[in-house]
Amino acid sequence: MEPINCTLQFTQDIVNFNVSALDLGPGTLLRNFAELTMSRYTFQLYAEGNTNVSVEIPVGRVVDFFGAQNSERTAVFTAQFFAFPPAASVRLDGFLGPRTRVLSNLAYIVFNSTTSVNGKSYFDASALSLSPSIAVSNFARVSNTMFKFNFEIPEQNTSSAVPMCVDPGAALPSVNHSKFLCSECPRTERCMMDTVYPPTSVPFLEFPIEARIKAIAMLGMPAVDLQLLYDTLWAEVRLTAPPFANGPFLVTVAWSEEMADPITSLNFIPGGPAVDELALSQSRTVLNASAFQVVVEPASTGVVSIFVNGTRSTRDTAGNSNDFRLIDKSRTGDSVVVQYSDGPPVSGEVTFEYTRPAEAFEYNSIITSSGGDPSLRVRWSGFTTALHYDFWLRWGPNSSTPVYTNLKDTAFVFDNFRVQLGVEYIAHVRAYNYWGNETTVSKTFLHPPLDVLASGKYDYITLPSFIGPLGTNVTCELILGNQTFLSVSPFKVLTIRSIDRLGGDVEPCKVNSDTLRCTDINFHIEVPLTQFMVFRNPIRLQFSFGRKGWDDLYFRPQLRYWESYREEWRPVVDSCPPSQAFEMWNDLHNVYIVAVCHLSQFSVFETYSPVTTTTPMLVFANPESFEDPAFIIGFSVSLAALFIVCVLCYFVCRRPWAKGISETISFRDFGIRSLAERVPKHRRWEEGYVTPAASRQRSVRVRGQDSFISRVSSDYEDDRPRRPPRPIHSSSSVARQRQPAASEEAGEKAAIPMEAALDVDLGDRPLSKSSGRSHDRGNRSAASSPSIVEAWGDAGSRAGSRAGSKAISASSRNANDLALKPVDGEDSPYASVSAPVVQPSPAAPSGDAHVDPPTNGRPAS
Repeated sequence: MEPINCTLQFTQDIVNFNVSALDLGPGTLLRNFAELTMSRYTFQLYAEGNTNVSVEIPVGRVVDFFGAQNSERTAVFTAQFFAFPPAASVRLDGFLGPRTRVLSNLAYIVFNSTTSVNGKSYFDASALSLSPSIAVSNFARVSNTMFKFNFEIPEQNTSSAVPMCVDPGAALPSVNHSKFLCSECPRTERCMMDTVYPPTSVPFLEFPIEARIKAIAMLGMPAVDLQLLYDTLWAEVRLTAPPFANGPFLVTVAWSEEMADPITSLNFIPGGPAVDELALSQSRTVLNASAFQVVVEPASTGVVSIFVNGTRSTRDTAGNSNDFRLIDKSRTGDSVVVQYSDGPPVSGEVTFEYTRPAEAFEYNSIITSSGGDPSLRVRWSGFTTALHYDFWLRWGPNSSTPVYTNLKDTAFVFDNFRVQLGVEYIAHVRAYNYWGNETTVSKTFLHPPLDVLASGKYDYITLPSFIGPLGTNVTCELILGNQTFLSVSPFKVLTIRSIDRLGGDVEPCKVNSDTLRCTDINFHIEVPLTQFMVFRNPIRLQFSFGRKGWDDLYFRPQLRYWESYREEWRPVVDSCPPSQAFEMWNDLHNVYIVAVCHLSQFSVFETYSPVTTTTPMLVFANPESFEDPAFIIGFSVSLAALFIVCVLCYFVCRRPWAKGISETISFRDFGIRSLAERVPKHRRWEEGYVTPAASRQRSVRVRGQDSFISRVSSDYEDDRPRRPPRPIHSSSSVARQRQPAASEEAGEKAAIPMEAALDVDLGDRPLSKSSGRSHDRGNRSAASSPSIVEAWGDAGSRAGSRAGSKAISASSRNANDLALKPVDGEDSPYASVSAPVVQPSPAAPSGDAHVDPPTNGRPAS
């Protein structure tokens, strides 16, 4: 343990010799080199451990005064150096360490240096003992540094004893108690029993045994206690790694006791980032007999999950394996999770859950809630390596919630939150990792589709509100009628949903111009499970903007639909036939109503429209359907009543049971003829008579009244071609009869006055054409009287004109058929008709003149 003093003596003086000329052996140290003379030198040799020290002078290192060098190796010295007292250790035959799983054992005591000094050994059996008291047998010396012996471990019968789990530092109640590891208590605690030897009631344990060596003064060795273990308990493994890392990190695998091979394979849970296998295998470092380390280098950001399990190949130095097939309790394993960040957290997913009370008009609504208030729940997940979050929600032109910071949960609930149609709600989630890196994800939420029963059961449906151009709520009502669908639809359901711009719906704002501006009122109207659908009657949409919801006097709302074929926005009112088209804007209450006949994507635009002074009436009632059963029944009853009235009138007025009725009753049936029939044709054109264009006056006299009603009709225009008046031909029979009489009375050719009064006695019978009976009064037969068109006011004038255009021959008529008599003043319920004609000559007489029937038997013309 002390340095070795050495003296180097040469046979002759040498020159330039120093310590560099000496070669020292491995572990040999030299100090205190000194030159006594030119042929004698001193120094000390030592070592830091118990080892051999050596020194020598190689060839050519020594030179005398004559320049001669040594030709051989010289001054060779070797010695065994003990730097400290001998240290002892114990080993068991057949095992790698001081652990045994058998009761009979062969043990070895090994020293790290010799126990003999000057040929005498100072270690023997008397210096060795076992505790608890176990007999040592067959003690023998193997070498100066090794000794062997046998011992037998006794067991104590404790079949009824139960171990107590205590803290490792707990004091023993007595010297007869022992503490040890066992399978009945956790590894962090100890089993305590009233025994000094391994108990038989505990099959799996680590019972301590001590080999005590007395102090050996001659060797400078103090007393030492060597630990032995009777070990039937398997080892357990533990993993340690940093919870967060932003670069390669170390993973330590540590077993609870020394292992035959501490290095075991590490396993990585799939789903995490890839790990460099080459770096993993090259970085294994054994720390001791029970632990080793590896370097893990992930390829990307993610969660690295590492685990290790004990198997039948993992054995401790006593030979106990972790084969759970033999001993189920021998299962062991551990795992660690490391959040590796190669940058900001991984972007995750955001989901929404909207609940509200179901409406009565909904068809199989999936949006329900147990309470009465709607709510919106926002969840997020998948933000790998994130520790806390910030969250906020935005919607509409400028609406937003506060920014909620440092959230640990992955969900946020908005109570009493009502989602609007056509509005995009954008949720923003910002995630932070352990190192302060951040990432932000945004997700859009739309109102879920609304299925509305359109069978007519609910004719006035209030839809979820929209957001108007000024950020106010816009109420929307859907007005439906009975039998709305023309095509066959099994459900009679309309689906109303918000437009999905991310899903491919058309962006209305792309067509903005100076006269057309888009709004947030955008939606779809569809029919589920139906490709083509036609409305029998249009539906109506009513948008109520409110007093503060519209302030632009030069723009008005207009609902338009997207025409996919033409790729343009068209007014919805043009989709309906002209008879069903309807569009109205009430600028007093800011209410817009429009009829819809087409299913598509819809959008309300602000359309330029000049200011008008008229305000249309606000109409809320839906149009009456022509297929309403009440309307059909009422219409049928009305038709039936009208038919009955017509039949009754026919039988009462026409009397089809009377004989001889074949024509409609006319004035001829009453013996009244037109002027064209009463005046001969040639007489109407004689010289001096009125021309066809002259005006005529027709008057009506009513017997029994003093008044005379005169009406002036329009000029009588004959339908024959006009010609100037001509003299009467001598061939005219009527002229030959009347001209001589006129020459005798006047002495010259003069015009016969055309003023005549025709008095017709209709008799007391009802007006019937073919009654077959003559009137009693005046011997006039109404049945055989010629037809004369009578002028009754304006209608009579037109009827007289038509009758006058047709000349009716009266040669076959009896003169007695028509009796002409002067109009007297007697009261009579019968009417007489006179047709005075104005004379063109001033000398023509005026007044009414009664013309007697001719005496030649011809009826008066």
